[in-house]
Formats: sequence, C-alpha cells, structure tokens
Amino acid sequence: MRDVAARFEMDWEMRWWGQGRRVAILVSRHDHCLFDLLWRWRRGELDAEIVAVISNHRSFLPAFAGADPYGRARERGAKLIGATAHYVTEQLDDGPIIDQDVVRVDHRQSARELERVGRDVERLVLARAVSLHLDDRVIVDGKRTIVF
Repeated sequence: MRDVAARFEMDWEMRWWGQGRRVAILVSRHDHCLFDLLWRWRRGELDAEIVAVISNHRSFLPAFAGADPYGRARERGAKLIGATAHYVTEQLDDGPIIDQDVVRVDHRQSARELERVGRDVERLVLARAVSLHLDDRVIVDGKRTIVF
C-alpha cells in the first residue's frame, strides 16, 4: 500500500472494521443539526466517538443573507429550499461538497413553514454526509469529492 500511495501522492489509513473514529462537532447558532447528530449517535446510527462539541460564533449562512432569511425567501417566491454539507476549509463555504438536497416549496407556505422545511433538509443532508464520511465512502480529490 505504501508504494502505491507514495507513487500517487495519496494520504491513506487502515482501520479495523467497526473501529469508530473520534470526532468533534462544530456548531453554529442553530442547534437542530447538533441535536439530530447526537440523537443518531446515541441510537448507534453513527459509528463514531463524539469527543467534543465546539462553537465559537454564529454562522448560519442561507442564500438570503441577513435577518429573516426564510421570510425573504418567501417574499422573493423561492421554489426550492436546500442544504449543502461540505468539508470545512479556511475559506468560508468553499470546502469540497459531500452531499446536497433540495425540497420543493410554494407560495402557500409561510416563512415559518419554510424554516421548518429548511431545518429538515439540513438535518438529513448533514446526517448523510457524516455517515458517508465515517463509512470511508468519500474521497477528496482537490476541491471536489467522489462519493461511493
């Protein structure tokens, strides 16, 4: 393995099957994703040992930046509410994307309903991305990912 990895300048590691990773969870001011990950971990759905939960600032970053993003999305007639899970890099929201999803919405939904839909899709996308990472199903190739 070392010879192949060196030839292609690859980083690699070998772990025993079932050997969980030690992970820290970084959190923005919205706690719904944190609660979902902790719930999944407690139920045994995440093969990991959560060793820390860290938050150092507020960083919810919707497409409609500023106050009341879901209200503004409703005012503009948004048709899709989506979420992206990506690796963290020094540049904000520039990391390789692991998973994404969208949910169709319409004019009948209030800003509060749009926020609920947004939180649901955020939780699902993050949980899928974390599971894919923990299962070693993501290969980072520069600024993109290959997901198996």
